[in-house]
Amino acid sequence: MAAMDDLDRAVLCSLSPNVSEAERKQAFQYTQRITEMPDGWKLCAQKLMVSRNPPVVHFCFMVFQQVVLHRYTSLSGEERMKLKSLLVQWMASTPQHPEFNRAIKSKFAATLVQVVNVEYPNEWPSFFRDIFDVMKAGSVDEQSKAVLVEMLLLILLELDATIVCRAAHRSVTDQAHAQRVKDAMRLDCIESIVDAWYSLLVTYAQNNQEITNLVLDNISRYIYWIDLKLIANDRFVPLIFQFLTAENLRVMAARCLYGMAEKGMPAEEKLQLLANLNLRNLVVNVTTDDVEFMEELAYLVDSIGSSAVVCVRHQDAAVCKQGVRILDEMLGLLFMYMANEYDDVSQKTFNFADAYLDLLREKDSLSPNELEHVKRLFLICSQKAQFLPDFVFGQNRDDEHEFDVYRRALKHTFQKLLRTHPKLVAELMIHTANDVLSNVASKPFHLVEAVLFLLNIFPEDASEIQKQWNEYPNVLQTIIMTVLKSNVSSYNHQMVTFQYLDLVVRFATYIPID
Repeated sequence: MAAMDDLDRAVLCSLSPNVSEAERKQAFQYTQRITEMPDGWKLCAQKLMVSRNPPVVHFCFMVFQQVVLHRYTSLSGEERMKLKSLLVQWMASTPQHPEFNRAIKSKFAATLVQVVNVEYPNEWPSFFRDIFDVMKAGSVDEQSKAVLVEMLLLILLELDATIVCRAAHRSVTDQAHAQRVKDAMRLDCIESIVDAWYSLLVTYAQNNQEITNLVLDNISRYIYWIDLKLIANDRFVPLIFQFLTAENLRVMAARCLYGMAEKGMPAEEKLQLLANLNLRNLVVNVTTDDVEFMEELAYLVDSIGSSAVVCVRHQDAAVCKQGVRILDEMLGLLFMYMANEYDDVSQKTFNFADAYLDLLREKDSLSPNELEHVKRLFLICSQKAQFLPDFVFGQNRDDEHEFDVYRRALKHTFQKLLRTHPKLVAELMIHTANDVLSNVASKPFHLVEAVLFLLNIFPEDASEIQKQWNEYPNVLQTIIMTVLKSNVSSYNHQMVTFQYLDLVVRFATYIPID
């Protein structure tokens, strides 16, 4: 008992601002010894089931994690079973301890999943059944059920993040292990988990938005590797659409729809899915000023549009025809979201814009509508390349950095635009430059700087442009002379000066000697 009391005091002392440096150092050394001792985790196991102090419980889980990461193979079979049973038992006890907040529950989930990562499916094939048994036995009232539901959803989120998340960089060995876990889950428990998600959405949608969002978060992550038919059906889709009208649920609901649209599948199946979901009309009819929600809608537009481009290239004439129809429907949304005043929203559409420009570039000639699309994208790039009129440089470095990152991505799209129809884009660019740089002193800095920024994107070798345009003897010389004949060199703004100097240096060979 004394050792357990010492552990309490040491953990609390190491976190207290009211102790001396010597006491804090002594406390740290004690907790470090517990962490490093071969049997230190056993002391933590005793403490875990009796402690009501969140920092102490957090420390115990941290010790368990260290054991699993670094010494798990040295534990005996009996010791491993003890640790697994302890964690399941602690989960069952959480409804009686409201003092344990989300941070503690998340730490528990991380610890449990580290064990699962080693043990499932070979050594702990009953893991999911054990967890569902805890849920069933512990749901004696609504409050207890809600606590255990939260625990289950956190465990599933942690399992995705730690083991199977497709976005994480993993070694070949870890990828193979993740595949084994997913294969085992598909046979063992996925249908039960999906049924639980549906039941929880129906139960908690009206009275517990936190749990509802956790369920939607689960769905949005798992949808990439489970059978899509488990979610894209008459049970789930109407619910998810319904949540799009709820202010606190719509972001996660949109992520679920994005996951469906992004799901890898043959072109024919993708077109059928998009037709069934009718996501284009859904996006058109949504009105919102919520930036985070607009970002998710922009992701949807990007995904649907990019999928349509893939289908247009398909060898099957029917697939190609339907892809063209969807593409035509989505282009208006591309222009709308790409031109959005918020850069984070705009940038979400760049993949679609790039894919569409690549498609146009493959054609021998562009239709009148397609030429209008090129003009529209040029205008959007011209507008989105501009700093805000009231932007104050040096005041917020983070804002400057974020806009710089955005413009680098925009630059890539503008380069594709220039290669798609060099003559038209060069003509638009020179017209814009003439308009802005004439009487340049009267023009606001954000217009002048943006024009010079776009001119600097032009390639130093303009042979591809020149082949398509014989109106001027030299396109780049026309551009540089437009700049030199203006008074932009004396414009009183540092950013304009920087862009001007870059332009003159890059295109110096096109400046006539006389």
